[in-house]
Amino acid sequence: MARLIRFAQAGFILIGLALLIGPAGWFPDYYKPVPMGIISIGYAFLIELPRWVFPNVYRPRLAFQTALAIGLALSGFGSLGLWGLYKHGVPYDKFVHVLLPTLLMYTGTRLFVARGRSMVKAGRLVAIIIAISSVGWEIIEHIASVYFHLGFFGVIFDRDSIWDIAANFTGIALAGLALYRKL
Repeated sequence: MARLIRFAQAGFILIGLALLIGPAGWFPDYYKPVPMGIISIGYAFLIELPRWVFPNVYRPRLAFQTALAIGLALSGFGSLGLWGLYKHGVPYDKFVHVLLPTLLMYTGTRLFVARGRSMVKAGRLVAIIIAISSVGWEIIEHIASVYFHLGFFGVIFDRDSIWDIAANFTGIALAGLALYRKL
């Protein structure tokens, strides 16, 4: 798992640098290389953050970091064109919106349990964090579209945003069921 995490971080940093210093002609017209490059490098640091916050719970932390790396990589693959699969009947966006919260809910709860919280309290805390983050992300997409013209959806809480939030909540529920079975 540690190698996968480092590979993902190195990949995000290299892609971020390529976006920041590469000529604009390298990228599709809809790319915004500077903000995308900054976000990509930010992903590498986001994956590292649990190591600083939870230094003494090695295995659960690695599982959480791996889940985070996989989820962010899937999101990055979407930016490379996989979001467009919906035109061919493949709801890649909804797949990511279910999978990432499922992975983070499951591994995040296990991480807090390793720190001494009960499974129920840990699950509630992680579910609340993911739920708030899910709504917050849709607001960030709206702001990025309206004020920075980054090409995200520009209507706040439109049909797509509502389905994204529903998919996120579905992921929370799926992981919650899996964790409940372990009680």
